[in-house]
Amino acid sequence: MASKSKTYELALKIAGKVDGSLKKSCFSAAKDVNTLSASVQKTGRIAAKAMAAVGTAVATVAVASAKKAIEFESTMADVAKVVDGLRDQNGAFTKSYYEMSDALLNMSKSIPMTADALGQIMVSAGQAGIASEDLTKFTETAAKMGVAFDTTAEQAGEWMATWRTALNLSQTQVTALGDQLNYLGNTTSENALKLSEVVTRVGALGQTAGLSAGEVAALAASMPGVTAEISATGIKSMMIAMTAGASATSKQAAVLQQLGFTASDMANRMQTDAKGAIIDLLGAIKQLPAAEQTAALSQYFGKESVSSIAPLRLSSAAVCQSRRCFGIQRFHGSGIRRARRYDGKQAAIDAEQAGCAAGANRQQNSPLCQ
Repeated sequence: MASKSKTYELALKIAGKVDGSLKKSCFSAAKDVNTLSASVQKTGRIAAKAMAAVGTAVATVAVASAKKAIEFESTMADVAKVVDGLRDQNGAFTKSYYEMSDALLNMSKSIPMTADALGQIMVSAGQAGIASEDLTKFTETAAKMGVAFDTTAEQAGEWMATWRTALNLSQTQVTALGDQLNYLGNTTSENALKLSEVVTRVGALGQTAGLSAGEVAALAASMPGVTAEISATGIKSMMIAMTAGASATSKQAAVLQQLGFTASDMANRMQTDAKGAIIDLLGAIKQLPAAEQTAALSQYFGKESVSSIAPLRLSSAAVCQSRRCFGIQRFHGSGIRRARRYDGKQAAIDAEQAGCAAGANRQQNSPLCQ
């Protein structure tokens, strides 16, 4: 073996002398081998770092999903504290609990809101005394109303709870009212936020005077350019004046007499045909000489209400050709139950669902007329 090695070595030396390029070729080949080895090592380090990053990302998502699941379960536990029938006598969760939990998870797939946030609305609703059979619908409507009205679901929930109590409405009626407000907000110059506030302020008074909450909203929608507070004040003044009866002031009685009415007749008619009474009164004021119209409004409704009530005179007398006033019934189904906004939050919400599941026409179309 030793003789063969020496023979190869001698051959290489002879070859090197014969052709110097052979030596260079050997050195070049060795250099290439070293470079390739370094590249392989570098690639291995990069791959290791990439795998570590992927592992970290997966772990982060898993932790986040677990956290969301825990938060949702905690919120559902809070729901169980304020809603009867979600725990049995031994403290275990009932079938109703899991049905409610599933309903919230499914709801979060169609509404841009997390299941945990929906659960918090349900907690507030339960604390407000909303019946357990209405809680899911209440939560869904509050969430959709918040999106459609461009406000928070908490605010929408507060309004709904107030309307249920002050106006003595069922959840179905509250949902219908939300649709009416959304329709008016989409088809008039006044937004649904303003109309909701007006209904909250004077809806109950409107009912006493003979108007539904939707009709109060239609009045407010016909008062452009004024705040919710001013609109509510104007509607309040109108209701009080038109239902005054024998307690009407001498100035109010004189205005009505000039227009062909009496205070007692006006008060009685408000209880049987409030819409027609409003249309006829405003139409009669419209027939006065222009110089006398503002004075009539001021003396009958009060100076502070002229700015809000004056536009109604134009809407009702110029546009309405009949007493088919406040065509609210055609507003039903117009919208909040279909409300869904796709925005930057939706991706995060969609991601959370997996974690939770794993863990648990303006003036001519005035709203005063059909």
